[in-house]
Amino acid sequence: MMKRNGTLWIASLFLVLGLLVGYHPWIVGNNHSEASSVVEGAQRIVIDDWGRSVSVPVEAKRIVSLTSAYEPILLEMVGPNRLGAVSFLSKTKGYGPNYELAKSVKVSLYSYAVEKIVYLHPDLVIAPEYTSRDVLDGLEHMGIPVVIISSPKTVQETIELVERLGHVVGAEDSARNMTTKMKQDIEEVKVLSSQTKGQVVISMSSMDGYAGTGSLFDDMTRVMGLVNGPSHLRYAPRTAFTEERIIEMDPNVILIPVYDKSEMAWQTLYRDNPGLQTVRAVRDGRVVTMPAADLYTGNQFIGESMKDILRIVRESEKGEGTHE
Repeated sequence: MMKRNGTLWIASLFLVLGLLVGYHPWIVGNNHSEASSVVEGAQRIVIDDWGRSVSVPVEAKRIVSLTSAYEPILLEMVGPNRLGAVSFLSKTKGYGPNYELAKSVKVSLYSYAVEKIVYLHPDLVIAPEYTSRDVLDGLEHMGIPVVIISSPKTVQETIELVERLGHVVGAEDSARNMTTKMKQDIEEVKVLSSQTKGQVVISMSSMDGYAGTGSLFDDMTRVMGLVNGPSHLRYAPRTAFTEERIIEMDPNVILIPVYDKSEMAWQTLYRDNPGLQTVRAVRDGRVVTMPAADLYTGNQFIGESMKDILRIVRESEKGEGTHE
């Protein structure tokens, strides 16, 4: 009897130790570091930005992102063969920074309806923080793992986004190489910023106030040594750029992001607008276009985009025309 009790005691001890070892990564995983995952066979547990534990494949083969913003990162990080679909925007020249690579993905998305995503049979869905609960519940009801990852609001958060995506899809080495390049580009931006320092800029967008106070573009201007007009006047986030506000901001440069011919009309709308002729940018011929990818750039190309914006601002000061 004593021998039997001793055997049971030892077995219980090993069981407790096994539980402690097995569950330790779950306990410390809330800091979103590499410790926030634990491999379970062909699955790994990740803690997403809503604090949810999500079981995902060690190497997902049909990844779908519910925002085009993350697709340039994933295209470079894991390659087009591991993406189940991409937004049509990612395949559009001027909008998708690696649009040629995106064209290798056969399926194009024009919306993110649950039934369309389910039809693609993804083994991993990555969604931004503004994803509706209905979409999340609908996908999870079909057994599809959904990981919520927040959109970046600063240049530093963009670097962290690349690291986070690398962790979720199991491509940490690729993410590390990408962020190393990003950091080098950002240091180059800081050197170049002395040439245009202090100039007031605003960037228009079809989404009201997208480049306003507290936006990613707002933080980009700080890194570039520029002044973002709406932030300088302390407008609330997402404040629309009406004619009256453009006059009040009186920017040195108005940037028009374009990616198709229809948006080229925006330049004429502001440059030839009788009500804006007193604005410095209009008066000095500095209403200029830039690739939309330079504005919607919460990805690995953010440093290159900032260098491009500084070039456009510098050339507009010399009167060297528009930039498509």
